[in-house]
Amino acid sequence: MFYCVIASVCADAQHKESDIITKRLLSVEDGMAAREVFCAVQDKDGFMWFGTSNGLNRYDGKTFTLFNTTNTGLSSNYIYQLAVDDQNNWLN
Repeated sequence: MFYCVIASVCADAQHKESDIITKRLLSVEDGMAAREVFCAVQDKDGFMWFGTSNGLNRYDGKTFTLFNTTNTGLSSNYIYQLAVDDQNNWLN
């Protein structure tokens, strides 16, 4: 079984002495579109994006949204690379 681990570190004015680390294991049972995840990136809005063999997955912290050849204009469901530019546009 494949699990994707998301870990985030938060430090703000209230937590100067220590960091808060949050992690979550995600799988197809949680809504991930495939067991194979090739890449991941977090955008400036906090969404996590996962490139899989079955399309692009956006995770908002609770649910996944799938973008693939069936419901968008993607030319392929295999997403091997992701990047976010300074204007918060994602590129694959």
